[in-house]
Amino acid sequence: LTIHPFRGLFYCCPVFLIVILSFVPPLRRTAMTAEAVVAALVVLYFLLFNLSFNGWTGGWSIGPRYLIPALPFFFSFALPGFRRVPRVSLALIAVSAALMLSVTAVQTMIPANDSGPPPPGADPVARSLRQLAAGRVSTSIQSMLEAAPSRSGYDAWDSYNLGELLGLPGLFSLLPAFALLVGFATVVVSLDNERQ
Repeated sequence: LTIHPFRGLFYCCPVFLIVILSFVPPLRRTAMTAEAVVAALVVLYFLLFNLSFNGWTGGWSIGPRYLIPALPFFFSFALPGFRRVPRVSLALIAVSAALMLSVTAVQTMIPANDSGPPPPGADPVARSLRQLAAGRVSTSIQSMLEAAPSRSGYDAWDSYNLGELLGLPGLFSLLPAFALLVGFATVVVSLDNERQ
């Protein structure tokens, strides 16, 4: 649930390590607010549920899917870590965005067992990065892929993302999504700099 390559939260999306950085000493001793207690209890409940659930590996997705409802509550503790080490935090945010962009660009639905242990050698993030490095975008053959004619001649690698609809082939079809991510990050960083 934390660092395993198949479903590990910190492996798939290292931005959540910022929360851990929030609790690294030296800590200021302050009383927890009622809101923080509720958030911590929600996270604890979902973590305990997942630890005792035999189907935690189930589903064709990336990351710990049954922890998703607890993630906003978990991330609510991230601000002190972000303020303590902003450059490390920004690096974790960038790595997480790159990993999730690569997974989304290649294959969001990873075949998996419904229950039991993870398949041997299962590492969908590394697999997606290898596919992306080879220039393969979107291995999905579902949903929108059947809505428009193929441009590559091989439907399984057509992503039908905005870049491809604009006529950009392969990896270049990710440029609009990448530009949006960079633009969003630039706005966030500039707004944060103005507040300081």
